[in-house]
Amino acid sequence: MAVAAYISMWRAYEKALAAGDPNAPDLRTYADGPALQLLTRAVRSTSEAGLRGAGTTTLSPNVVGMYPIGAPTRATITDCMDTSSTRVYRPDGQPYADNPGGARQMTATVVLSADGTWRVTQIKLGQVGSC
Repeated sequence: MAVAAYISMWRAYEKALAAGDPNAPDLRTYADGPALQLLTRAVRSTSEAGLRGAGTTTLSPNVVGMYPIGAPTRATITDCMDTSSTRVYRPDGQPYADNPGGARQMTATVVLSADGTWRVTQIKLGQVGSC
C-alpha cells in the first residue's frame, strides 16, 4: 500500500500541475507534511508564472525499509524516476524553454496515517542524472 500511495502522489501532482491547482484534493489524499508543502508550493509557483505541466513521470519504486518490522507504519522508498517525458509549457502558446528532464534519484518516506491510509510525508529529489 505504501508503493501505491507513492505512485498515486506523483499522478496527483501531475494532474494538479496540468490544471495549475495547488489545492487539488488528490494531493492531500496521498501526501502530507513537508511532502505536501513541497508539491503544493511547486504547483503554485508554476501556476503563478503562467505555466502548466504535461506528461507522465516514469516511476520504478522499491521499498528499502518497513518499520517497525512486525506491524509497519512507515516505509522508505527509493526510485530512479524519469522525468524526460514531462514538460512545463505556456498554455497561451507563447514560447517557453523548459529544462530537460531525465533520470533522478528519489527517496520518500511513506507513513500509515491514523485514518488507515498511507501518505508520503517526506521526499528528497536528486538532480537529473543522479541515477
